[in-house]
Amino acid sequence: MLVCFLLALSILVKFVTIIVIPFFLLALARRYPGWPKRIGAMVVYGAIIATVVVVFMLPVWPGWENWAVLKAGSGAGRSILALLVLTLRDIVGTNTAFDMARNAIYIVFALIYGYYLWQTFSTLRKTKTDENTRVVVTAISASFYILFWYVLLAAPVFHAWYLLWFLPLAPLLLPKQRPLNASIVFAITALLAIPYFETVRVWYPFLLQNHFWGHLIGVSLLVLPPTVTLLWPVSSTTNSEV
Repeated sequence: MLVCFLLALSILVKFVTIIVIPFFLLALARRYPGWPKRIGAMVVYGAIIATVVVVFMLPVWPGWENWAVLKAGSGAGRSILALLVLTLRDIVGTNTAFDMARNAIYIVFALIYGYYLWQTFSTLRKTKTDENTRVVVTAISASFYILFWYVLLAAPVFHAWYLLWFLPLAPLLLPKQRPLNASIVFAITALLAIPYFETVRVWYPFLLQNHFWGHLIGVSLLVLPPTVTLLWPVSSTTNSEV
């Protein structure tokens, strides 16, 4: 019940955390013997979280048309979405380019999400009921990667404080170094990309007037180093994370 309440509070603070709820529901349900009871527990815990969120949101609910969560997806900037729109707009038009780019990114992110959801399910299915540490680490690990990929890939507009969504989870995964290393690299590229977009690009009229090249440089600077850090293969040794 405490976990459900805290998860609900996290959604109320920042709605994006709703995407990690299924991983923690799987972890909570793992305590029960047999999948019928586990599925029932997931339904009950999910209902508790939804109830707390609804009860706390009702007094300040602005309506669907004024909900900032929906408005946030109506624009694009300093992101892969913005770069794709700029790439396609001269070919298919701005509106069609926005729809095509957004749908493509959603499909890729959905595949990534499905992969980590299945990986979490498979790991927890093989985990003994009393292996609490492994259950918790599995949920935290999946949550880190999903939030990391959301900020890197699916967020329509990048803001530096988005790093706070996944960065606190990285130290909890130690001694695995890769999540923390990727987070640190992402923090560095964010510190470089923001002044690039806000200041450096203004110094060069070509980059300021040509939005495609301006975003190609800025978005590449932002996303490529952390992506390489997270995915670069390591040697298969006894100390490897592979």
